[in-house]
Amino acid sequence: MDPGLRCHPSPPDRASGAGEHPWTASRILAQGTSMSDIAVLSNPASGNNRTRARRELEALTRARGIDHLQPARLRELPNALRTLAARNTRVLAIDGGDGTVVAVVTALRRHKPFTREPILAVLSGGSTNMIARDAGCPGAPAAALARLLKHWDTTDGQLPIVTRRPLLVRSAGAPPSYGFFLGGVGIPRVTAAARRGLYARGIAGPLAWSLALIWSLWRLACGGLKTTPLLRPADVRIVCNDSPGATAPRIAVIVTSLERLLLGLRPVSPGDGVGVAVINAHVPGLWRRAPSALWRPWPSFTAIESKPFAACRCRSVALSATEDWVLDGEPLDGPADATLTVQSDSSLRFVVA
Repeated sequence: MDPGLRCHPSPPDRASGAGEHPWTASRILAQGTSMSDIAVLSNPASGNNRTRARRELEALTRARGIDHLQPARLRELPNALRTLAARNTRVLAIDGGDGTVVAVVTALRRHKPFTREPILAVLSGGSTNMIARDAGCPGAPAAALARLLKHWDTTDGQLPIVTRRPLLVRSAGAPPSYGFFLGGVGIPRVTAAARRGLYARGIAGPLAWSLALIWSLWRLACGGLKTTPLLRPADVRIVCNDSPGATAPRIAVIVTSLERLLLGLRPVSPGDGVGVAVINAHVPGLWRRAPSALWRPWPSFTAIESKPFAACRCRSVALSATEDWVLDGEPLDGPADATLTVQSDSSLRFVVA
C-alpha cells in the first residue's frame, strides 16, 4: 500500500461518525486487508458529501468490507488509483459531482494505473451530477451503491453497462483535458453566476444553474441581448470535421459526448463522435423555437448560422473565441483565446444500476 494512504480497519457493526477518525490525506474503510472487486472513491469536498449522505455511504462500505478512499486533494488521485489497481478493483464507484468524475477520468487516462480500466459507477455525490443522470447510478449515493451491490450479488457480477466516450480537449499551452460536457459563451457565465450568487445560500446543483438561466432568459426577453450580462453573444468560430467553418455571434456553444443534458436537453446523439450544439444570436425564431428545443433533438445544421438552435455530430471540432470555456463545470486550463480541438477518446464503461 502507498505510504500516503492510511488504512482504518473497523468492525462492521460499529457506527460511522463524522469525527470517528481524523481526516487524513486518504482513508480506506475496509475490513482487514481483504481484496475487493468493488471500491468507492469519494470527494469529501463535493456538495452532497458534507451531510448525512457521507456517513450513510461510509457505514455501507464498512459493513460490506469495501475499500473506500477519500483523497483530500486532486493531486492524490493517481496514488489512490494505483492502490486500487494493486487490489484488483474491477468496479470503481465515484462518489462526487461532475468535476470529480472528470478528475478521475483524467487521472485514469493520463497516468494509466490499471492494466484494464475498471468499470465506473457514478454516484450523485456532487452539486452538479449531469454525468450520473446520463450514465450513472442516480439517487442518494448510499442507496445507489446498495442497488449496485444487490445487482452484483444476484447476477454473479453481471452488471448493466453503457459506454460513453470522454471528450479529449487540446489547446496550445495546456495539457490535454478529458471530460463530457464543454460549454462556451453563456454557459461559463451562468455557471459562475450560480456559484457566486446561489451556492453560498445553500442552493446548488441543477436548481442553482436553472435559476441563473431563467433569470438570464427573463432579462433577455425584457431587454434584448445587449443588456443581458450572462447571455450576451460573442463571436465563435466553429469548424466541424474538414468543413471551411464559420465565425458568427453565439449565445451558447456545447460540445458533448453525453446523450442527455440538464433540463432535459437532447440536442444531438453524439454516437461515436461528439455532439456539437449552438444557440445563435440575431436569428429570427429564437423564442418561438425555444420550447421545442427542450423536448426534441435540434435541427441538424448545414449552414450553421441560419437557425437559432442547431446541432450536428462530427468526428472532431475546432473552436476559436476570446471567451472562457468550462469543462463539466470547471474552468478549462489555458489561455481564453486559444483554439480548442475536441474529439472523442476511447470508450469507458459505466454501470447504470
